[in-house]
Amino acid sequence: MLTAQHLQVGLVYKNMLGAAEAESYLRSVGIAPHLIYRLLYSEEHRPLQQVPPGQSGDAKEN
Repeated sequence: MLTAQHLQVGLVYKNMLGAAEAESYLRSVGIAPHLIYRLLYSEEHRPLQQVPPGQSGDAKEN
């Protein structure tokens, strides 16, 4: 699973089970503590974008 997918799951955990459970999950899959804090406790994180399967999400516009 990609890091972005773990972060999305973490947000679902936060919404359904609370921040403590989300933090526990994110730590268990090896997400860096500064990212966990930014995602769960800071209003300064960027919204996560869903990338369709088979695309990298970094396509350049022509």
